[in-house]
Amino acid sequence: MGIAEAASSEIIHYAPTQIMPGVVINMQTVYMSWLTMAIVAAIVFAATRNVQKIPSGIQNILEMFMNG
Repeated sequence: MGIAEAASSEIIHYAPTQIMPGVVINMQTVYMSWLTMAIVAAIVFAATRNVQKIPSGIQNILEMFMNG
Protein backbone atom coordinates (compact mmCIF):
# COMPACT_ATOMS: atom_id res chain seq x y z
CA MET A 1 0.00 0.00 0.00
CA GLY A 2 1.48 3.34 -1.07
CA ILE A 3 1.34 6.67 0.72
CA ALA A 4 -1.53 7.96 -1.43
CA GLU A 5 -3.57 4.84 -0.81
CA ALA A 6 -3.00 5.02 2.96
CA ALA A 7 -4.02 8.70 3.07
CA SER A 8 -7.13 8.14 0.97
CA SER A 9 -8.35 5.33 3.23
CA GLU A 10 -8.56 7.78 6.16
CA ILE A 11 -10.94 10.24 4.45
CA ILE A 12 -14.39 10.34 6.02
CA HIS A 13 -17.26 10.44 3.55
CA TYR A 14 -20.75 11.32 4.68
CA ALA A 15 -23.43 9.61 2.67
CA PRO A 16 -26.58 11.61 1.90
CA THR A 17 -29.25 11.04 4.54
CA GLN A 18 -32.92 10.77 3.71
CA ILE A 19 -34.83 12.60 6.44
CA MET A 20 -38.28 12.35 4.80
CA PRO A 21 -39.52 10.76 1.61
CA GLY A 22 -38.03 12.84 -1.19
CA VAL A 23 -35.84 15.00 1.12
CA VAL A 24 -32.16 14.05 1.05
CA ILE A 25 -29.46 16.10 2.80
CA ASN A 26 -25.70 15.80 3.00
CA MET A 27 -24.59 16.10 6.63
CA GLN A 28 -21.09 17.31 5.71
CA THR A 29 -22.69 20.32 4.01
CA VAL A 30 -24.78 21.00 7.12
CA TYR A 31 -21.71 20.77 9.39
CA MET A 32 -19.65 23.13 7.20
CA SER A 33 -22.55 25.61 6.98
CA TRP A 34 -22.84 25.73 10.79
CA LEU A 35 -19.07 26.13 11.14
CA THR A 36 -19.08 29.00 8.63
CA MET A 37 -21.99 30.70 10.43
CA ALA A 38 -20.15 30.41 13.76
CA ILE A 39 -16.97 31.95 12.32
CA VAL A 40 -18.88 34.84 10.71
CA ALA A 41 -20.84 35.45 13.92
CA ALA A 42 -17.61 35.53 15.96
CA ILE A 43 -16.02 38.05 13.56
CA VAL A 44 -19.10 40.28 13.59
CA PHE A 45 -19.32 40.09 17.39
CA ALA A 46 -15.64 41.03 17.75
CA ALA A 47 -16.00 43.93 15.31
CA THR A 48 -19.14 45.38 16.91
CA ARG A 49 -18.18 44.99 20.56
CA ASN A 50 -16.53 48.38 20.81
CA VAL A 51 -18.00 50.51 18.00
CA GLN A 52 -16.36 53.90 17.45
CA LYS A 53 -17.16 56.87 15.19
CA ILE A 54 -13.74 56.59 13.51
CA PRO A 55 -13.27 52.86 12.83
CA SER A 56 -9.96 51.07 13.20
CA GLY A 57 -8.78 47.49 13.02
CA ILE A 58 -11.40 44.80 12.56
CA GLN A 59 -14.24 47.35 12.60
CA ASN A 60 -12.66 49.03 9.58
CA ILE A 61 -12.53 45.72 7.68
CA LEU A 62 -16.13 44.87 8.56
CA GLU A 63 -17.36 48.30 7.41
CA MET A 64 -15.42 47.88 4.16
CA PHE A 65 -17.36 44.68 3.41
CA MET A 66 -20.69 46.18 4.45
CA ASN A 67 -20.29 49.27 2.25
CA GLY A 68 -19.59 47.10 -0.77
